[in-house]
Parts: sequence; structure tokens; C-alpha cells
Amino acid sequence: MILSPLLLSLIVSAFSPPKIASSPARPTTKYKAARHWNAPARYRGVSTRTPPRYFTEKVCALTFDDGPSRQITPSILKILKQENVPATFFVMGSMVSENGDLLKKEVAAGYAIGIHTYDHRTHPTRGQASREMSWCEAGLIKTLGAKQQTWLFRSPFGNTKSAYTREALARGYANILWSNSSADTATHSASVVYNNVVSNIEPGQVIICHDSEGKRHTVNALANVIRGLRKKGYTFVTVPVLLQKWDAVASHPPTPKKKIEKKVLSIKLQVLR
Repeated sequence: MILSPLLLSLIVSAFSPPKIASSPARPTTKYKAARHWNAPARYRGVSTRTPPRYFTEKVCALTFDDGPSRQITPSILKILKQENVPATFFVMGSMVSENGDLLKKEVAAGYAIGIHTYDHRTHPTRGQASREMSWCEAGLIKTLGAKQQTWLFRSPFGNTKSAYTREALARGYANILWSNSSADTATHSASVVYNNVVSNIEPGQVIICHDSEGKRHTVNALANVIRGLRKKGYTFVTVPVLLQKWDAVASHPPTPKKKIEKKVLSIKLQVLR
């Protein structure tokens, strides 16, 4: 039996696998290589937690650890954009390798980036710490397309004696701790997170929150935290900007009022003599 061309075509089509659409081209957006997150010399190679004495400006820095996570980070970014608030993200290398697109969004929004190790181990050896720091640095280069992106680091658990910290400080990083804690790893209550931050705010503080999986209560509290701090007269900056403000006060501390009064009294006595 001779099959007509039309019938043959129909038979072939019925048994042929469906065509798979080609993958879309990868984004070609390039991020500026000049975008570095630095720290003044006095903070490089040391751990720092609080602003210098006499710092009185009502300014603070919101920071987020352990991300970027697919579940939480997009919501954090949305709120920050809506509220027009800058922030700093201390990212984990393992999360960057999975969610590099979210890191790019953080950078594109103008937020600052710091390293928070690769695996966040409790008791790393110095060798593990060294490898993880190198992996983090390489991950930023691979994801953002530029060399060393940041000189900001944060010790896991705030442990300033860990191998992570020793390695980071030896490489010249500024270890940025915190002086205001949301304690969002110890609670699942948005109201507790709000009270922890807003009730304890002081000028020049670094506030720690987390954008890791499961921190929906942090998301739920964030907008109110921002508004609560604004009601108290506070504005927001990234950690690099805050460090510059700290450095300015540390470099030129104002003369205490008592010293001024003592000097004025001394001058008056000299005149009377």
C-alpha cells in the first residue's frame, strides 16, 4: 500500500516528540565594577559594635544576615523600596550560589553588601574559615562581575574570637557587629521584633535582623519598625555611610561642655587679675 504524502505526514507527526522551546538568553545586565563597600581605616582589621563617644546624630543602619533567601528576601526588598530605606545585607556564600539573582537586586537597589561566611559553622577551623572566605569572595566576583566588592564582614553569632573572625580581620575586613538586636531568631512575634528595635534605639546604632528562611515575622514587623524609628526622628543609612559618620566624630570629637565652661572660667579669672 502506497501512502499519500499527507497521510505519511500525519503519522510522523503523531509519533514525534513535541518541540521544546529554547531557553531564554541569560540577562546581560552589568553591575558597575566601581561599586565597592569600604570602611574607614580605623575600622579595617578590627571588630566594632558601637559609635564613638559624643555621637548624637539620629541615624541608624538596618542590616540583614543569612540571606539572600527565596522565601524572605524579596519581601524585605519590596518593603525597603516602598519605604525608601537603604540597608546592608551580610550574605552567606552558600545562599549567594543558590540565589545570585537576589544579590544582584540588592546591589541594583543601591544597598550595601557584606560577607557573613559561606556555611555559618559554629566552630570552624582556621583552614575552613580561610576556604570559606575565599569562596565568598569568588562568589561575589562571579555573581557581580567585578573584583573585591566589599570590606564588610560580620562574625556568625557575633563571636569575635572564632576562626572566621581571625581570618576576616587578617584579610583586612571590618567586622561589623550590632548594638541593637531585633532578636528575630529568638521569637516568632512581629510585635516583639518591633519593641526590641524601636524601644532600644540610640543614635548611630547598627540594627541586626535576618532575611533567612522562616523569618516571616521580620517581614511583618519591618514597615512598622521603620515608621516607628522615623517617628522618633531617625533616618537610615547603609553601614559604609554610617562608618563614615562615626569616623568623622571619632576624628574630631566635640569639646565637652564642662571643658568649655572650665576654659571660660579660666579666661575670666585671668582678666580679673
